[in-house]
Amino acid sequence: MESFEFNELRKKIVSYLDKEMNPDEEKIFLHHIKENPILNREFEQQQSIRIKLRQSFQRPNLAPGLHDRIRDSIRGKR
Repeated sequence: MESFEFNELRKKIVSYLDKEMNPDEEKIFLHHIKENPILNREFEQQQSIRIKLRQSFQRPNLAPGLHDRIRDSIRGKR
């Protein structure tokens, strides 16, 4: 696969994953992904990376009411 084609593919994958495509573009894109094993592999890798990043940066669980106590403290409502 040529570098230009690969870069264009990456742009389309990012656009899809960022939900920037309209429904018709998504349909065409997904059809191309299903038909081409190389495209499919790259798509799955990019999707996997995003999932791992999202999982790595999840918000920690806070004690119940902590958010409200911090906000009230900042506003001077101790």
